[in-house]
Amino acid sequence: MPDKDEPKQPKKLSWEKVDKYLQEKTDTGAALALIETEKIFSLVLSKLGYPGKSTDEKVKSAKPFIKNLKDLKLARNIYKKITDEVNAGISSGDIQSVLNAYYQAIRDLTHEAKKKKNVWQKLKLRLRYLIPRPKRFAKKLAIWFFGFFFIVFLLDTTSFGRGIVEVLVTISHFIFSWILWTVLILLGLAIVILGALFFFSKRKKSRQKIRVEE
Repeated sequence: MPDKDEPKQPKKLSWEKVDKYLQEKTDTGAALALIETEKIFSLVLSKLGYPGKSTDEKVKSAKPFIKNLKDLKLARNIYKKITDEVNAGISSGDIQSVLNAYYQAIRDLTHEAKKKKNVWQKLKLRLRYLIPRPKRFAKKLAIWFFGFFFIVFLLDTTSFGRGIVEVLVTISHFIFSWILWTVLILLGLAIVILGALFFFSKRKKSRQKIRVEE
């Protein structure tokens, strides 16, 4: 389900609407031109395959390839402001510099798209989306890794730890010896009941068919 704040993407790239709104030379036309440009920018990100559920996430994925990222952020903040706030807007005199940030970002991305990417580069792009902050992720992973084995060491070398292990083993035996078997038995009963219902339903239909033929 698309985000309710996401602009509705056009089916194909077209700058005609943007030019039409700009020709009005009004603040309303400027705002509409910006909204239409955001739609086109969002479509470009999708067509070029940058991962993410929203335009913001896709921009994060494309971040290394956008040279004017700071200008683009300012332009998109203005877009968000005019779509979120009733009285917000942009003057026809300021619109061109804002749109230029979008134009340059689209040029950067389309230029990057012309370069052939190998499997490793594509995987790297996907990982950048899944793990936006690799250093923080690596730090947490290291803490969890050493923390886990430290706990295992304590459980193995202390009497208190060995007691906890015995309790956990007892609980696991209970789960797998009783609960698991109960689940399997219930699953088996469900299969038998469904099979019986299917059999009697099929038998009833065949009897009705015989009566109709008679």
